[in-house]
Amino acid sequence: MKSSATSLRVALGLAFTACAASAQAVFTENFQSYTITPPATFVTLPQSNTDTSVRWLSRTIDTNRLVRVYTDTSELFGAGASNQYLRLERLSGATADLNAITQPTSTPLLSGEINFDFFVAAGSITSTNNASGFRLTFLANTSTNINTFTSANTVGGIYFTDGTINLRSSGAAMLTDNASKFSFTTDQKNSLRIVFNNTTSTLVYDGGSLSAGFMDIYLNGTKQATWSLNSGNTAGQGNGVNSMWWAAPSGLSNSSHVQGVFNVDNIVLSPAAIPEPATVAFVLPAALGGLFLRRRRAQSR
Repeated sequence: MKSSATSLRVALGLAFTACAASAQAVFTENFQSYTITPPATFVTLPQSNTDTSVRWLSRTIDTNRLVRVYTDTSELFGAGASNQYLRLERLSGATADLNAITQPTSTPLLSGEINFDFFVAAGSITSTNNASGFRLTFLANTSTNINTFTSANTVGGIYFTDGTINLRSSGAAMLTDNASKFSFTTDQKNSLRIVFNNTTSTLVYDGGSLSAGFMDIYLNGTKQATWSLNSGNTAGQGNGVNSMWWAAPSGLSNSSHVQGVFNVDNIVLSPAAIPEPATVAFVLPAALGGLFLRRRRAQSR
């Protein structure tokens, strides 16, 4: 009986895993739409634009704060030399934050996921007292105009340092205890998946269940952490994510001054992938049928 129960759980798990749905994305960016004319190898994102169809805004750029789309001649992301990606650079002479914000979507997501690839070269991100890094913050903006967004409506976030990903605390700070960080390998492409739940009830998705007010984080397909969305959250539960804010903060009185380079590509914001009921109805009988045949064979021995 115990063996049958175990087999049933396995069959059900396989059925639900096999029928994970691909959710419709509300924001995608692979940076291929930007025109880079040789011999140039990059193009700078707009600093300001009143056209609400603009997908990105680099709000604060100068000679020491750069937000550019590059041709991937070094093939950092393994997609060929014609691939293009976003590079954020905050150099040693910078005295203020570096910011790049995506166009707010018209469909805020109370729960969903953010997927992207990133590349960090070893030793390329440093901060005073190792207290900060490049930050990704989820935003719940009340306006879809990229030029009137407010950074006050935050729904959690994470930091990238030289080899670790840390949970955001508040302001320009991050948590550094072992439970609030995990490692990634530098000098290679990494893929991150962040499943978030800012509703007031449990979210069931293709990776399991996620309590209200939390996020699951996967690195290269493996879950690394379940962290609170309330850490650094100013918008509160019940507010939908509709924009992403990438930044290299100057810190509090430059006490956590950040400098370095962060590369990102293939960004997708979408509802969380969940098992489709129709597919479950198709796959589950097959899984149970296989279990039944297995039991019949065992009984005939």
